[in-house]
Formats: sequence, C-alpha cells, structure tokens
Amino acid sequence: LLANLFAALQIAVPTYLRHEIIIHFLRGSSIALSDSLPGVTKDTITAIRRFAGATLTELCLSNIKSTNKVKFDDDTFSSVIGDLKSLRTLVLRYAVDVHVFPSRGCTQVSSKTMNSAKNCRDLRVLNISETSVPPSGLLPIFALRGRQLEIFKAANISSWTDSTFSKLLVELAKLEDFSFAQLRTLKLRQTNLSDVSLSPFVGLCPALRRLDLSFTLVRRPSSLFNSPLDLEKLSLTSTNVSWSDLPALVARSPSLRKLAMGALGQNQMAGRSGMNMTTFTDEALASLTKALADKDVLDTIILTGNAKLGLGSTTQRSLRSFVTQVGRKCRMLNMANIPYLRSGDLDGLLPADDGGHPAISTLVLNNTGIDDKCALYISCCLELTTLEISSTKFT
Repeated sequence: LLANLFAALQIAVPTYLRHEIIIHFLRGSSIALSDSLPGVTKDTITAIRRFAGATLTELCLSNIKSTNKVKFDDDTFSSVIGDLKSLRTLVLRYAVDVHVFPSRGCTQVSSKTMNSAKNCRDLRVLNISETSVPPSGLLPIFALRGRQLEIFKAANISSWTDSTFSKLLVELAKLEDFSFAQLRTLKLRQTNLSDVSLSPFVGLCPALRRLDLSFTLVRRPSSLFNSPLDLEKLSLTSTNVSWSDLPALVARSPSLRKLAMGALGQNQMAGRSGMNMTTFTDEALASLTKALADKDVLDTIILTGNAKLGLGSTTQRSLRSFVTQVGRKCRMLNMANIPYLRSGDLDGLLPADDGGHPAISTLVLNNTGIDDKCALYISCCLELTTLEISSTKFT
C-alpha cells in the first residue's frame, strides 16, 4: 500500500515531495527514485540504508542528476549500496551531471559503487546502463556474484571498447571454472564492442536466453555461441552483421520468439551517413525467410529501416515471400521505413488454403510505399489491435 501511494504521489504532485517527506516512504522491499522527484538529495540516498537496509530487495535509482544545489558522486552511491545485503535487483542507470553534459556523459556511478555492490549476497539483477562504470570496475562483483546473476544490462556506455574490455576478460580468465552460469538476459546495446570482446564474454553465458547487441560492432553473431542455442530474443538493430551469418544463427535457435534486425549495416559508426548504408538486401531476406519459415513460436519481427528491401525483382518479391511464410505467423510485425514495400507484398496476409488467418495484432507500416490496395490484405488480420500507417499513400 505504501509503495502504491508513493507511486501515485510521484505522478500527481512530484514537486511537493521534499526530502523530509520522501524518507517516510523508504520502507518495504522495493524502492524506486528518479529525476521525477526534484526533492531527492544526497541525504535521501543515504537514508535508504537507515530506513530500508534490512528489508530492501529491489532498488532502482534512475536519472539521478547533480544540480547546482545537490551533488551526487560515486562515494554517495557506494556508501549506501554496500550495506544493502539483501538486494536482489540493483538498477543504477543514467545518473548524470546536467551541468557537464545535458544528455549524458559525466556519470557518478562508477567503480566504487560496483566494489560495494559485491556485498549484495543475493544479487540477481544488475543494470548499470548509461553510467561511467569501466569494464574493469566490474571484476569484484563478477568474481563474487557473477555465477548467480540472471540479468545484466550495460547499455550506452561509449567508453566500453575492445581495449578497455580486454582488461576484464583477462582477469575473468584467471578465475577457476568461472562462468555466468545463471545469466538469462544480457544487454550490451550501444557499446563499442566487436566480436573480439563479445565472443569470449558471451561464451561465458551458457544459459543465455535474451541478447541485445544493437548498435554494437558485432559482425558475426553466430560465432559467439556454442551449440545448441536456447535463445528466445535476439536484437541486432543497426549492426553491421554479415547477412549470410543470420540464417545460420536463427537455424540454431529453435526457441526464438523475438528477432530485431532493423537498419542492418547502419551501425553507430555508419549511421550518420543515412539509410543508404543499410546492407540487408532482398537476397539476404530470402535466405533468412527459409531459415525462419518453420519456426512456429516466432512472435515478433522487427525489420524497420532496411531501406534496400524491395529493390529486387518486381515478380519474385522477397518481401512478399517473407510476409507469406513468416510475417503472418507473428503477433507483432514491424516493417516501417522500408520505402520500397508495396501493397502487393502484403497479399500474403490473405487467408491460407486451410482458412487460417494471420496472427498479427500489431502491424507497423509507417513510411512505406503502400496504398489503399493493401486494405483488403490488412482486413484479413482479424486479431489486429494496432495499425500504424503514417507517411504512406494509404487514405
């Protein structure tokens, strides 16, 4: 009840919640503080240890920013985290100093906080996205708690490069029989890591189910894994992966439910050059369609931004084959920002020979070449609840 009341107050009257009021809500098993509460001070953070230290199992500190009046630093967070012995979930993302970089950059959460977090003996979930934790700063917590971690997220940390990451890999290799044995979810999105770093690290995650390498320098994702694979979610958006590598990877992933591969070839380095940098072609889609055609558990496909799709033959349309064999079976299909997608490519949504209808409930077709002719095909999606068709010829 107290947590629900606090959440409601944060939405209704956030500016009225001063430090003196907030501390009365620092109880129970879960605490979430963010920049929506301007009343959060350094004393508020340190009060967490005093008011909820013994019972707290979940702590989320998001977008906690230093201002002219309030200063946060690595010592602030580390002094608290180390005493929260019962924590199972620790989220410390995007804590920035708005007077240094308006968006991100001079982050306060770093190595000292991670060194303190190793004392969280029950830790299962760790999210350090958009912090300034260097890879080497994770060694203490990985050495003690890495074997029990189930979720690890470290997205949008530009300082994570192959060079800085190599130091962590060297030290992990020295640990006897070490692996992330329980890790199910790994998110390294928007880091500057390539196969050189990703391959040995992912190789330490034998139980991996969900992997997000979007906006990284990954090139051959299939080489990162040892067979067999039990992946159910794979995100490779805006990466320069070899398109010939994708069919082999999905063929080894019988449990795959979600596949995100938007704007392939337009990674974070090439992305500024525009959509002409995309490398996913009709030939590549045809190969991928064959690999995905027999996967009945596939739930979500994201193809958005692959601008070269549809440039091939007008009679042997790879997009049409994809919709017919794969897309219609998904619950969510995103084909936005594919300018050469035509209405005829969607005739694969017509009822099958056995009378079966598409499973699609969310269909995203923004910024494509479809027109009113596709209305008949879309109308066959009897489960459809969300349709996005902005910036098309559809009237």
